[in-house]
Amino acid sequence: MRRLVVALVVLAVVVAGLSVADVLVRRQVQTAIAHRIEARDPGAVATVHIGSFPFVGRLLVEGTVPDLQATVTGASAGGLRLASVVVDAHGIRVATSKLLQRQVVLERISSGRVTAVISQTQLDSFLGVPITLGNATVGVDGFQLPASVAVTGGRVRIGLPAGHSVSFALPRLAVLPCVDSATIAPGSLRLTCALSSLPPALAGYTVHF
Repeated sequence: MRRLVVALVVLAVVVAGLSVADVLVRRQVQTAIAHRIEARDPGAVATVHIGSFPFVGRLLVEGTVPDLQATVTGASAGGLRLASVVVDAHGIRVATSKLLQRQVVLERISSGRVTAVISQTQLDSFLGVPITLGNATVGVDGFQLPASVAVTGGRVRIGLPAGHSVSFALPRLAVLPCVDSATIAPGSLRLTCALSSLPPALAGYTVHF
């Protein structure tokens, strides 16, 4: 009986040690990916969360990471600063041949979405025109007008009554590879895109652990 208790205690200690090591490796990979994003989009601050436990065990057995979310603030391009960019990636495949070399190489995803938010203040500053963003409306000179928004030819076009419009080029960021739709919400403009591949800031990146 005593031997069984000792064996169980030893097993519990080993399992706890492996769990701690697994968490530490996952955090190391998260931090490395965040630094990669910040290097590709200077001025940005990134935080990355990987939804996988066990992390290392799943990598070795399946070669996958179920979910990864990267939240980026402070990114800017062409004079336009974004409030946030959030990348949600699912079913991430890694290069299994590199795992024994203690390397995680991100290869592809099964699905994903990227959402960028431009605040009303940021849009005001960029356009040089004081506007108020509402629920599918834009306020100009104290009048709140119905507005439409479309993404075409690499530009975002905000349409107003009587044929008036405001447009600007889409920001080019390694963490924002595409924009296929946009919506006007109270206080912000949201740009979104469905992802079929990893953004340039993540694709092919090698993390050593």
